[in-house]
Amino acid sequence: MKRVRSLNQQGFTIPELLVALGMVLGLCVGAYYVLRPQSFDPQTRDAQRMVGASQLMVGLEKYYADNGHLPASITSKKKVVGSDKDSANLCADLVPKYMKDLPLDPTWGVEIESGGCSAKNQQYIASYLVSAMVSDGHTILYVAAPMAEGPSIHLQRTL
Repeated sequence: MKRVRSLNQQGFTIPELLVALGMVLGLCVGAYYVLRPQSFDPQTRDAQRMVGASQLMVGLEKYYADNGHLPASITSKKKVVGSDKDSANLCADLVPKYMKDLPLDPTWGVEIESGGCSAKNQQYIASYLVSAMVSDGHTILYVAAPMAEGPSIHLQRTL
């Protein structure tokens, strides 16, 4: 009489495990590409730039309302707001009477010393552009954030 061996199969075979593992891995990779989080960092920085440009515009409007003219460093030529000799150094004109401190670009704005633009011997570059021109007896003020990563950020007001 021939004996038949009965194999008690408990578990899965190696090919079955590899197929199941491949399917789970494929689902995970597919879910990652469908659900991967987007980076909102550029939009956040551009929102900060828009707020900074708006704050600068409001500070300059207040200065103009009190004095009847803009600071002397603002000309028809676009200048970077900063402490360099060729920049529009607005700190002494605007801080602290019209603004708490000058806004700095979130990526490119630099202060050498802590304490804001009014700190002693402070060198800074805000990375915002300002200019003004007179047209039909009205002063047109222009403020821009040239380092915007999305759509350009520029504000214009007639004073």
